[in-house]
Amino acid sequence: MSLDCILLGSGGTVPRADRPLSSLALRLEGAVYLLDCGEGTQVPYAVHHVGVRNLRVVALSHLHADHVMGLPGLLAMRALLEDPGPLTIVGPPGTQQWLVPMLRAMSMRIPFQLRLRELPVAAPSRTGPLPIAYEDELLTLRWLPLEHSVFCAGYRIEEHARPGRFDPRRALARGLSAGPDFGRLQAGHAVTAPDGSSVAPGDVMGPPRPGRTVAFCTDTAPCKNLYRLLDDADLAFIEAAFLPAHEEEARRKQHLTVRDAARICSRADVQRAVLTHLSPRYQDDVLPEADAVAASFSEHYRLGRSGERFELRYRD
Repeated sequence: MSLDCILLGSGGTVPRADRPLSSLALRLEGAVYLLDCGEGTQVPYAVHHVGVRNLRVVALSHLHADHVMGLPGLLAMRALLEDPGPLTIVGPPGTQQWLVPMLRAMSMRIPFQLRLRELPVAAPSRTGPLPIAYEDELLTLRWLPLEHSVFCAGYRIEEHARPGRFDPRRALARGLSAGPDFGRLQAGHAVTAPDGSSVAPGDVMGPPRPGRTVAFCTDTAPCKNLYRLLDDADLAFIEAAFLPAHEEEARRKQHLTVRDAARICSRADVQRAVLTHLSPRYQDDVLPEADAVAASFSEHYRLGRSGERFELRYRD
């Protein structure tokens, strides 16, 4: 089952021609899930053929302009399709108050159902599973608040567990023959053995195998919730707005440095980390320096470039 992440925008604050603003598309079994939608996101969205019709969810981290101002344009692009189906928008408190009047003021017609879900202001429990922002048959989108100048949510995408491995030897021992019965068992259906006994999938399958996990955390100062969101993630997209030399400014503006982001991912046992949301003050000549800082924590950590695609495989 293919799971791809396309980093549509890796910049912060203001867009640059070579560095669009914050946005990440996750594509699983054809369905598309979008995290953040900075100004102009519909351009890289179209360039990289992400797929407008199959977009199911837009999850917004917070209501700063460089993370949300591309949403009206994306909605307008989707409105051009014939019967594209419903779209869910998950966002912080105030999302509806910001979005609905703006669409009305622009006389924008949305010919599909728009489902708005605002995250609660109340702090989630510090123990137990992370709260759910959205769920469907493919994945669960969980969240926790981060530490920024406004309400900001970090997200964790968890693919549902897969069935255990099919053991043909166990099936043969029950008298079954290779063929349709094997397929039905692997699909989760019981079958009848030649001796009349019922063979359940659990009789011939191993334990369920975990799905893949992707974390998306921006914007924030270092905080405990980052570790819960990032814990043992297969792939993490985490902000790194400043180089280590500007750590004092990062603290003042409640952002992470490249060193902060890589260190936190390392402590959280993130398998692969893509650092993003780089300040527009930095030209591309600093990218090797940022890569080197990230790689000093793990060879699988580095700064992301806008337009990059990441294929996520199962660990087993």
